[in-house]
Amino acid sequence: MPSEYLNDLLRQSTELRGQAHSLAGDLTEGQLQWSPGNGTWSMAQCLQHLVETAGLYYPRIDRLIEKAARKKPYKGEAFEPTWLGGGFAKYVGPEGEARMKAPKKFKPSAVPEPGGLVRFLAEQEGLEQRMRASVDFNLRKWKIRSPAFILMRFTMGDAYALLISHGQRHVKQARAVRDLPGFPV
Repeated sequence: MPSEYLNDLLRQSTELRGQAHSLAGDLTEGQLQWSPGNGTWSMAQCLQHLVETAGLYYPRIDRLIEKAARKKPYKGEAFEPTWLGGGFAKYVGPEGEARMKAPKKFKPSAVPEPGGLVRFLAEQEGLEQRMRASVDFNLRKWKIRSPAFILMRFTMGDAYALLISHGQRHVKQARAVRDLPGFPV
């Protein structure tokens, strides 16, 4: 059943929220905004980027949830990631090889608004609510068009995995910023 897959994603999302909170929860806004330069994002920019990304995916996911909820519960085989979606989730994940510039609509501002950690944690909780609402759906049937690359379509299950692995990548990036020698203490 899809619930095993979703349970694993829910676990990863909960861990991600915990990692982000322990990483940035005790920092000042000045520390979150600090960047070493050279085009490296601050911790606040990493969090804002994740919030912007979620904001573009969630309306699409919500429409799918609304459509799928009108159908009978899915009692078929367990969900397996697709070649494209699973591969892309790994590519943009914490160990992935992605070294691309964020598309314009996903880019954070030079100085993000204060409260980025709170917004990220709320967005992550929103993702978890959407996943729980999808437990009886055929996660392979329902597809979402990527807001970044209009020719790419992901299954609902792949989209959830993509958002989590992308979050893991940028929380890892934020950790690297905090670990830099010049980080203000």
